[in-house]
Amino acid sequence: MLFNVIKLKILTLSQGLFGNRTAETLAKKGPSNWKVKLAHVPQVDFEQALDEPETVHIEGLENCDLVLSLCENPSAMLLLPTIAKRANASSVIVAIDRPMWSPGLGLEAQVKEELRREGIACVFARPFCTLEPIGDPYIDEFAKFFGKPELEIEIRDNVVVSATVKRSAPCGSTYYVAEKIVGIETKELIVKAGLLLNYYPCLASMDQDPILGDTPLHIAGLITKKAVYQALKRALQRRKKT
Repeated sequence: MLFNVIKLKILTLSQGLFGNRTAETLAKKGPSNWKVKLAHVPQVDFEQALDEPETVHIEGLENCDLVLSLCENPSAMLLLPTIAKRANASSVIVAIDRPMWSPGLGLEAQVKEELRREGIACVFARPFCTLEPIGDPYIDEFAKFFGKPELEIEIRDNVVVSATVKRSAPCGSTYYVAEKIVGIETKELIVKAGLLLNYYPCLASMDQDPILGDTPLHIAGLITKKAVYQALKRALQRRKKT
């Protein structure tokens, strides 16, 4: 990559498999000068999270540039202003791969406004692999490497001979897809890419998200197929030039 990579301290908030796997991907596949730490957020009831967020103990909390919320309990989102202030964070990314993770648009807006008043940037990614730069230095630095997938492929005799990940879905599925599409004929490539996302497996929900008007899993599949399609299109254009 040709990016000037800045040092980034990321605090990932997890409550289970989704958060743990994503944090592991960031640590393994992210730039070497990123520092990725995992903090466990306990299950908390709504009233405590809303009225007394400062009483909730977060194991592993430490100072960071970016808080990455990968929590699966909707009440946990209400803790973000308190967590971000405790961690001296400048920015927050909230991953919502399942509709049930959100306490609702009204409370999302409240959380975002509380963060804004503290000078902390915040973005909600529905699902996480839709993340793109928003003009904030720390969120944009993260989105250079993780978010909306981007690949480059090379083809020979209508078969994929190599695939390189330029930007991965945060769960790491793009690396899996890139590995498995090598050897596939171009006429089958797009359909196979969508299937490979499920084989990974993608942890996005198959439940309808009323905000998206679709299921997060379907959107994740479309994004992956589009990334592969665009990579194939560029590869074919390069072949024409030669």
